Amino acid sequence: LQFSKDKYLLESPPEKLRKELEEELKLSAADIRSHGWYHGHIPREVSETLVLRNGDFLVRDSLTSVGDFVLTCRWDNEALHFRISKVLVKSSETKVQYVLEADTFDSVQELVRFYVGQRKAVSQSNGVHIYCPVSRTLALRYLEATFALACSKRSAYSPSSPRGAHIKRRSVTMTDGLTEKMISHRDGSGR
Repeated sequence: LQFSKDKYLLESPPEKLRKELEEELKLSAADIRSHGWYHGHIPREVSETLVLRNGDFLVRDSLTSVGDFVLTCRWDNEALHFRISKVLVKSSETKVQYVLEADTFDSVQELVRFYVGQRKAVSQSNGVHIYCPVSRTLALRYLEATFALACSKRSAYSPSSPRGAHIKRRSVTMTDGLTEKMISHRDGSGR
């Protein structure tokens, strides 16, 4: 895995990570982790390198607003970010809904299906459309641990992690067949 300000790459993921990704993608469709377009806890800068063509999109955890998500997409050759706010709606029963601009949905999956399927503009002000999901190539656990270490100055909370767990700053033993040499951090020090 090579990190740079421009992009991150993985040449051939170890078998264990590939199997873990496959297991995530087999989860119930009601679980956001089962969708390839969901990238979890990745930084804004990394998400921008993944959306290459107009209409490309992915969903990631918001690193600044705990519990919210961000729709990252490319339109007019520019990477754009739209916050998907998680709100509690109290009526006869309390439920969670997700809001993007003026539209409200029962799940992030429903929101994505709506904008992709209906070809409705995500933003009325600039006519942004999404239609090509960018699928992740690594297991969420690995992405979250890697970016929590690489960006340790930021909060490492992931609302989509099982039980809403916090990833604490700690050392990681590479037992997945990976080596320290595979990780080249932004400062080039390898630490």
